[in-house]
Amino acid sequence: MLRFTLSTDANPETPAFYPAGVELYLRDREVVLVPVPAPEGARTESAPHGFQVSLPAGLLSPGAYAFHLAGARESLRWTLLVR
Repeated sequence: MLRFTLSTDANPETPAFYPAGVELYLRDREVVLVPVPAPEGARTESAPHGFQVSLPAGLLSPGAYAFHLAGARESLRWTLLVR
């Protein structure tokens, strides 16, 4: 199993987006992670603004993958090497 944690900077003074997790889209060697909002009642200023992503063993075969974390204004991209 592959696990990693994603953190966000949410501003509690504005109607911020508090992610509860991600939807994962896999095509060839590209993985797109789209954040899913937390329910309205679960949003608190003191709640940690991060979540853990777990991918089942065997989902990604060996090789390099381009990961994209989709954002409202900016997206992050990184490469992950699976051995």
